[in-house]
Amino acid sequence: MDQLNAAREAIQDFTANNESFEPLIKEEILAAVAQWKYIDPQYSIIDTCYLTLMNSLFLDKEIQKLIEKEPEMKLLLTIRLLKHLLALHQRISQLGFTAETAFIKQLRLMADQDFYLFLSEKHHRLRAKLRSLFGDQEYLCSSYKQKIKQQKRKITSSHKKMKQAEIAQQEEIKDLQKRIARANSALQDLEKPKTGLKILGKLDLKTGKWIQDNRPKEQEEKAQLQSLLTDLKEKLKDKNAPLKHQQIQDDIQIAKHKIAQLKQRFCDLLESFLMKKKRAEENRLAQEEVNRCNRELKQMLLSLKETQEQLNAIGLELPLHQLWGYGKGFFLDRGFHLLERYNQLIEQNKQLQEVVNLLGRHREQKKEFEEVTIQKEEQRGTLVLQDGRTEVVGIQRSNDLHSLLSSELALLSTTETENLFYQKFAEKQLTSFQYQAEGYCTETHFYEERLLLPKESPKGPFILAVDTSGSMRGAPEEIAKLLAFAMSKIGLQDQRPVYLISFSVQIECLEISQFARDLPRLVSFLQKSFHGGTDVAPALKAAIKQLEKDNFQKADVLLISDGDFAGLNARDLAEVKAMQAQGTQFNSLIVTRGYHTHGSSYPQLDFCDHIWSCRNDLSEILPLLQENLGKK
Repeated sequence: MDQLNAAREAIQDFTANNESFEPLIKEEILAAVAQWKYIDPQYSIIDTCYLTLMNSLFLDKEIQKLIEKEPEMKLLLTIRLLKHLLALHQRISQLGFTAETAFIKQLRLMADQDFYLFLSEKHHRLRAKLRSLFGDQEYLCSSYKQKIKQQKRKITSSHKKMKQAEIAQQEEIKDLQKRIARANSALQDLEKPKTGLKILGKLDLKTGKWIQDNRPKEQEEKAQLQSLLTDLKEKLKDKNAPLKHQQIQDDIQIAKHKIAQLKQRFCDLLESFLMKKKRAEENRLAQEEVNRCNRELKQMLLSLKETQEQLNAIGLELPLHQLWGYGKGFFLDRGFHLLERYNQLIEQNKQLQEVVNLLGRHREQKKEFEEVTIQKEEQRGTLVLQDGRTEVVGIQRSNDLHSLLSSELALLSTTETENLFYQKFAEKQLTSFQYQAEGYCTETHFYEERLLLPKESPKGPFILAVDTSGSMRGAPEEIAKLLAFAMSKIGLQDQRPVYLISFSVQIECLEISQFARDLPRLVSFLQKSFHGGTDVAPALKAAIKQLEKDNFQKADVLLISDGDFAGLNARDLAEVKAMQAQGTQFNSLIVTRGYHTHGSSYPQLDFCDHIWSCRNDLSEILPLLQENLGKK
């Protein structure tokens, strides 16, 4: 039971562990191991590397058969599985891949030009690091280098167009400036005063005066020059404005954005390579853990079966789940050969076997009864008359006009279907309700009945007080040890607690309830030599104290001695009587070397319910045991 309790505590620790799986994952893991069935990865939130480990146990035929035979093994196997899951989780958590992650981050933060140089193998150290972390990626680097190079060409071409446009603008500005200068010069020439011969105009012959010429052509030219000059200045003003090159700028930004995208895409590919590398490593670790788990389980199960066979050799048949955690070697170095020798002696001594069986069955015969209320049922029938209409039980074909369905009556509503109604009536084919005919209608009635039934109770425990004084040396010592071992074996076999008290001048107490813990202690007891005086009172006090515990309240006390000790005082005797009043029996088995008589020779044991004695031969007390305890 300690193993099962420890397993339950381990599950609680797994649930409370906040450093392992997420709470939702832990819930699904525990739900999966509770069912112990294959989990389809498509329908589970548990990572596949952990499912690989879990399914390897769920699908193991040997483990499935073992769980079917011993359901308690599932809880113990669950703890083993959780242990390996936590170990795998820890190993996976340590797969940081920090160097790869830092390298990808460095590339993402790198300037576009530096990244292009990296692809062009200008950064030899970084390229070497790429090869060491991600393997040969020359094709990938070359491919992305060409893609970035195309975008860089577009940028270069756009810058060239901008430069050409700026040069053309400067040429136009120079041309305009020249034209403005010529226009200004021509305008100045028109405005300069004339020197030399002066043209006075035409002479009026009648008056003899000169007629002034307004020179309209000159004025017109001046106006044209001024208009031209204004236009040229406006054009010059426009040309002096900086060029926007919006379309070219947009093309450049698009190309730069594509270069940035290519860099990020390259890093994303490295991320995907890293994820694949990590997944491959996780799968490798998972497979290693699967192999380790299977290997450990196979070795443990083999060791448990060897231990089981070894225990069978001493007549102790225990299920594997009670042997969990203890291999064959656990007993080999603890004097296990002594148990084999004692078991052989018991098998050779048929009288001893029958004595032990009678003593072991004694408590089983004390049956208790309890009142149980059970529910019974009774079928009651009710007569149904033929002419009465009771419950509708179906549909039938007939010519009973009182039971027609409304759909049949509807045939009379028109002259076209009326003849059909009469035809079905004549042939008894009208659809009508079917009522229950004459007979019995059964009903179920429930009632309660109280019975006095035997109460199922677990087999009772034993308390053995063994005299280990010097007077018991020899054959009595051998018989006492054989009985102690045989009764302890029954307790271990049937999971019945055994409390062993050895007494001489002092007492030693040993509770035997868990074979793995207590069997070596039993061996230690059997290896001791008997010596010293005898005082039975402390042993009986220890037995009474043990009887007050919950798991020993239904125990009987068997005293094994040669009877060479003083009687109890009044106080100790009163305590024994009080326990006997509660149903506890105190029995004595006296083993002597010489002549003996049953009961009357041992007045110090008058408090005992039964006193049996023998001279080194248990066959002498078999008739008395059969008479007192009853033989099955």
